Amino acid sequence: MFHEEARKFEDLIPDISARAPKADTLTIEHVARQATLDFMRETRIFHDRVVFYGQRGVAEYILEIPDNQVMIDILPDGMTMNGRPYRAFRRDGHYNVVRLMDTAVDGACYEVDYSFHIKPDACDIPNEVYDKYLHAIVDRAVMMLFTGDNDGYVSNASYQIASRNYDRELDMIASRRMHNFSNGRPRMIKRSSRSQF
Repeated sequence: MFHEEARKFEDLIPDISARAPKADTLTIEHVARQATLDFMRETRIFHDRVVFYGQRGVAEYILEIPDNQVMIDILPDGMTMNGRPYRAFRRDGHYNVVRLMDTAVDGACYEVDYSFHIKPDACDIPNEVYDKYLHAIVDRAVMMLFTGDNDGYVSNASYQIASRNYDRELDMIASRRMHNFSNGRPRMIKRSSRSQF
């Protein structure tokens, strides 16, 4: 369950259907879900934070992230210890676990900033995705509905327009990231300990 009111995948159907009127509702809902996941994975702009406390003699820590999130990555500068940058860590490639390369400071507060996407079987999508990036999700869905011929769900011309728009959005997001997210990096909610967002 999201901290703030969340949208349903069904909310995306009218916008996608307007661009792909031949597609049935179930197909549209399926691509809406996949397009949302693709967008969140490709952009990595949705971040959250989790905190754990150091324990003497313990090097590996499980990051208890919300059940509806899938961690994508932790940037090299995405961790702090007592508010100061901490880079001596490695993330397990398969599990939500970090390993401290230095001896853990007993009682120290380690905060991890990670990017995430929602789970494939999620019922809801974050409001931020819908409110700020609906056009990108719709473009990605239209691209996915293209079957390669004009008799399919969308025409080649519609596919080309959606593809250009989507690539442009990804480029703009990458540019903002390179310029330190001057327009602000989306966060689901600020938190100092594990909580639902």
